[in-house]
Amino acid sequence: MAISGDLILASAVGQDVNGSSSGAVYVFDRFTGQQLHKLTPDDAQAGDLFGQSIALDGDLAVVGTLFKDGGEGAAYLFNARTGRQLYRLVPLTGDRGQFGSSVAIEGNSVLVGAPFDIFLGSATTGAAFLFDAGTGRQVARLLPADLRPNNLFGSAVSLQGNLAVVGAKGDDEVGPASGAAYTFDLGY
Repeated sequence: MAISGDLILASAVGQDVNGSSSGAVYVFDRFTGQQLHKLTPDDAQAGDLFGQSIALDGDLAVVGTLFKDGGEGAAYLFNARTGRQLYRLVPLTGDRGQFGSSVAIEGNSVLVGAPFDIFLGSATTGAAFLFDAGTGRQVARLLPADLRPNNLFGSAVSLQGNLAVVGAKGDDEVGPASGAAYTFDLGY
């Protein structure tokens, strides 16, 4: 679920709209309860689990699709008020393991987590990717200075103003899989 202004998003990853478990996200009017739109990506397929993660800011909705492209994942930016898909977000690097597991949006910034992104030779290192909501282009790849295999960095993401917070649920700095959160100053 996500809410912003007069809009509510509700995720239904098990919906069979475009094949078994392709997923859908419903947009509702907060005050009337009326369904306004059913969001599905233009390239929806069975097993995508579209709606695994959702975020809403104003009229912009970002939706993660956990198993798109054989588990690589994807994220989509929609105008929730019109129901129109604006962009399919994928990182510039080819390794995007479960990209879309977590998403956040604020203003013109979209943050997408990929906890199984391959870095340092490990498929469980993870990364988070920052996109421009106006263009759909990747702006940055966020990685902590102490990133290690099995960190699952990008398992949770959040944005507030010029700060990004990224969770690494596998980080073992203070104990096995105790987890950690990293903050980044986005510089604007």
